Amino acid sequence: MVKKIGFVGSGAIGATSAYATLSLVNVDEIVMYDIFKGPAEGHAMDLSTSAIAFGKRTRVRGTDDFSELAGADLLVVSAGFPRKPGMTRLDLLEKNVQVLRDVATKTKEHCPDAIFLLVSNPVDVLLSVCQDILDFPRERIFGMSSLHDSVRLNDLLTDAGITDSQAVILGEHGETMFPVPSLSTGTGIDGVDWDDLETRTRGRAMEIIERKGATSWAPGACVARMVRAVVDDTHEEIPACCLLEGEYGYKDVSIGVPAVFGRKGMLEIKEYDLSDDEKTKMKKTVETVRQKIEEARELKTQATA
Repeated sequence: MVKKIGFVGSGAIGATSAYATLSLVNVDEIVMYDIFKGPAEGHAMDLSTSAIAFGKRTRVRGTDDFSELAGADLLVVSAGFPRKPGMTRLDLLEKNVQVLRDVATKTKEHCPDAIFLLVSNPVDVLLSVCQDILDFPRERIFGMSSLHDSVRLNDLLTDAGITDSQAVILGEHGETMFPVPSLSTGTGIDGVDWDDLETRTRGRAMEIIERKGATSWAPGACVARMVRAVVDDTHEEIPACCLLEGEYGYKDVSIGVPAVFGRKGMLEIKEYDLSDDEKTKMKKTVETVRQKIEEARELKTQATA
């Protein structure tokens, strides 16, 4: 049973993720952690009152002391720098790799048995960087990525009049993400322009960032959906960033793939037959992410030399 959830980072995504989680699941305690104590405590106070409004008695508190996350069953990690206009997610790598190495080190010390749900970008690269330190069973470490891309795609399809779409995007949570027509359904979906949808989905985040400074509500909702799958043991299939161990022909890389989630975390990666074009795009996204993982590891080496 999940009794305590920690949110590492109380910025826009951390706060909205906590709020959405509070609305969707029942949990005894939520701890908001941030290196800046004031915002963490402020969000905790606001969320505590929200819990009462939702008819719940969840204890919510804020802290700048990582040790207070000890005993957490699940950590949602959104710590780090956000994207700015003109930046790709991979542009964040040098800024965020050291932040996440610190988070992973503290997690291993204080929360060695927790499920680790990473949101910080570039999530595909940072997931492997964190695992280098954590060395968790892979079911307990995964990232929120392709779910967000997939719901963006379905939002665009809804705008186009396909209101029953169940479309999927896999691969990097970034420039080499790709829709998977062979796994996507919906009335009239066979007639859509997938290349156009891919381009528009990839650019959706920056459109939002340019208008309001950051994405928050949709990623928060996606985090809450993944948390619910764990807390309620739903065994729901969700496209997410996972560590591959031979699935789709790849290993030693972390990218968005279809996976089943439940109380123990990521229970299974689902392997589907992809079209030749989809396999080509999968290869490209794997090569891109793997190169950046190696660059991130080199940054770690330089930092500790």
